Amino acid sequence: MSRPYAAHHLDAEAYWTALSECGCFDAFDAAYQARLRQRLLRAHADDPDHCIYAIATVGFDMGGMVKDGDGCCKRAGARGDCCSYRCALRSLALNSHGHFKPRNLNDRFDHDAQIVHVEFEHDGELFETEDGGMATAEFKRYVCDIPMSHDWFDLCILDLVNDAMALGGSRFRFLPLPFFDQFIYLVLMSDEAWSRSRAAALIPADDHFYESGSD
Repeated sequence: MSRPYAAHHLDAEAYWTALSECGCFDAFDAAYQARLRQRLLRAHADDPDHCIYAIATVGFDMGGMVKDGDGCCKRAGARGDCCSYRCALRSLALNSHGHFKPRNLNDRFDHDAQIVHVEFEHDGELFETEDGGMATAEFKRYVCDIPMSHDWFDLCILDLVNDAMALGGSRFRFLPLPFFDQFIYLVLMSDEAWSRSRAAALIPADDHFYESGSD
């Protein structure tokens, strides 16, 4: 039997402290952690059941990937109202705190083949130099072809982003919080922090909001 969701029985400060001790905020500097803390405290006071979404690094509507990047406003990624894969990738980069630094973002609808072709370049593999320093190899190209049978954000893109960050030397990943609507909310943390916080029920189970009947 799974443990009860911790936000229901911990007060806001204790909940923040428990998440912090698991390493959930290690990707961020002190100033951003302070902002996250204030967001979480306010969210916990308003709605403990959904307050976990206050620590999301980035979120956007998964539906409506119907345009290529040329038809999507460059400011949309910062606002979270993405309408293209290029915009979604830009949003991830803007909110990655320097861990995801793609270049040459591109998305193209091939209506004859009924696929969306998405690609970007990112730092290559991290390696140690002769003088003991660290460097990255030349940029590596990442490509994904997505069927046009749906207009939902395909999570294979998230896998590519996480692979690129790992190869470039980052220990942090974009990980999706439990779904309760058509929005996807992502946290930026290490696999170890994610596992510890899930084991302690600080992050609810994937089916929590369906089981509880939350809207």
